[in-house]
Amino acid sequence: MEIRRIVTAAIALSISAIGLAGPAHATDDITEAAVGTYKLDYSWGSFIWTAVPCDDDAPQCLHITQYGAKDTHLKNPSWSANAYWSVGSWVIPPVDTPFTLKCKDGVSHSLPVSYSWDAAANTGFKAFFDPGICDGKAASHANPFTLTKVGPAPGS
Repeated sequence: MEIRRIVTAAIALSISAIGLAGPAHATDDITEAAVGTYKLDYSWGSFIWTAVPCDDDAPQCLHITQYGAKDTHLKNPSWSANAYWSVGSWVIPPVDTPFTLKCKDGVSHSLPVSYSWDAAANTGFKAFFDPGICDGKAASHANPFTLTKVGPAPGS
């Protein structure tokens, strides 16, 4: 009878712990320092980024989600991807986003985009490679941006 009470208590504690689990926490100081909600500014417009630890708790890994500037309730993400720490910068390898390259003939083409930003200055570049889709001339493009931390990560 005593064993049954101990087992029942252990199961109840486990269920309580699962129910009380909060948002993921960073596994290292570098990631913890970068977790938050940011305003992303280009010369031509703004967005909201949320940065949370990656799902697998990988060290030096952030999961970035982008929202429109007016989506202050963070209801409609436009894309998300993991960013990885590398020598003082965060890097998102090429990822599919809603970004399209519009040719003079009006046809739009989706191209993978990569991001990198200096972790201390919070300045960086959105970059993409155009293999010459519109005019046959291949070119790399980079759009500078700044990030401003505006609050904690959602659920923090």
